Amino acid sequence: WEGIDKVVRGVFPGDHQLALAIMGGYFGLYVVVKIGSAMGGKKEVKEEAPASTSSEPSTGIPSVESAEFGDFLGSEAFEKLLGSDEQLGKVLNEMK
Repeated sequence: WEGIDKVVRGVFPGDHQLALAIMGGYFGLYVVVKIGSAMGGKKEVKEEAPASTSSEPSTGIPSVESAEFGDFLGSEAFEKLLGSDEQLGKVLNEMK
């Protein structure tokens, strides 16, 4: 053995000893990083939801979260929407 290998093999002569020393070093580094991140921790930043500019898209379909959506599903306008490929395609393109 030469160089650093000679020094390391002087302390850890067996292969299994060297392997355990390396794994112990990585585990120790992992523990130090985990403790450091737990102590320093990031502050929570609350993100505000973007404000909705309109509750109803230009297609006339109300928002799913609105009370009018249930009425829309039972209306004749919904039946016409499902029957027209052109209107349905327009709605789907706006959703992208």
